[in-house]
Amino acid sequence: MVTARAPTIEPERNRELLQLAYERLEGQTGPAYRGVQISTLFPMPFVGVEVTLGDQTLPCAALIDSGADRTLVPFEVAVAFGIDATSLPVVSYHAGEIGLAEQRVAAGSVTYRGVAVCPEQVLISAQGSLPFPWVILGREDFFRLFAVAFRWDATPPAFTVRPAARGRQPSRAGAPVPKASRRPAGSIRPARPRVRKG
Repeated sequence: MVTARAPTIEPERNRELLQLAYERLEGQTGPAYRGVQISTLFPMPFVGVEVTLGDQTLPCAALIDSGADRTLVPFEVAVAFGIDATSLPVVSYHAGEIGLAEQRVAAGSVTYRGVAVCPEQVLISAQGSLPFPWVILGREDFFRLFAVAFRWDATPPAFTVRPAARGRQPSRAGAPVPKASRRPAGSIRPARPRVRKG
């Protein structure tokens, strides 16, 4: 039987790693982690956010992930705050492609451009469940507040983030869609009769 050894909780070391990742975020497509510049692997949509837990706030790198259901703060971020995340209440949420995942909930917030994406509570990943220390911004909260346009066809790939328009409802994928353009599934737009001038 193999037992996993729990990592030593080192708040100061985790703060240094998070700060380095955040500083390298500026002007790049992704932060470096464990000595690898992420953008060299594959360009990804990273932004800077502020995570608040208790009375402390830290800047963190965040990945805009249209495949994630909810915004998720990594275990390493909680450690950087000096929080014993293993003592927080456990909740299970659907976690996109991976199915149900155990997560923990803490009082706090995630803020992007002055807008509270998660205003009162944050979900914290289970220890060792994420292979990277950045926040994941998901559909049920981030994409309801911001319209994200991905341009994977551009060279290099690009993305834009803007506030979601008022009076629009988020589509299933998260991008706002005007109410007038919604049609029931399988509906067909009637053909317009052609009139020949003659």
